[in-house]
Amino acid sequence: MPGITAYAGFFEIGSPKKGDNVFVSAASGAVGQLVGQFAKLTGCYVVGSAGSAGSKEKVYFPEGIDIYFENVGGKTLDAVLLNLKVHARIPSCGMISQYNLTQHEGFLLPHIREGKVVYVEDIAEGLENGPAALVGLFSGRNVGKQVVVVARE
Repeated sequence: MPGITAYAGFFEIGSPKKGDNVFVSAASGAVGQLVGQFAKLTGCYVVGSAGSAGSKEKVYFPEGIDIYFENVGGKTLDAVLLNLKVHARIPSCGMISQYNLTQHEGFLLPHIREGKVVYVEDIAEGLENGPAALVGLFSGRNVGKQVVVVARE
């Protein structure tokens, strides 16, 4: 699964060209490590992060970023958005910094809270419904992110 995710995101969405400047967040993760290798094999200049990016993009990409492979969101995404070239591409694989947040962080969360960006979850109640939910993932039954609620607090 990580290989297909990396391949499709990078090649189909990113549309890399030799010489592109590529930044990969969570480059040590299952998907990010593959994207970095695909980018190098394509002849791109690649920088990967495995922590908070801050303003490092300006140092490593003085001419801007052509492809940002997004895995983390939050402050890293905000910093990258300021350093993109015109016609840059952003394959968005995940936004781990936004998971379980209760406070505002980054650009997207306020828009989600205000209803400007929506997401769908398919919720199965109870651990006993977990196997059916898993099978549903492979048959196209679910819509959006599949969640199994084991217990409500």
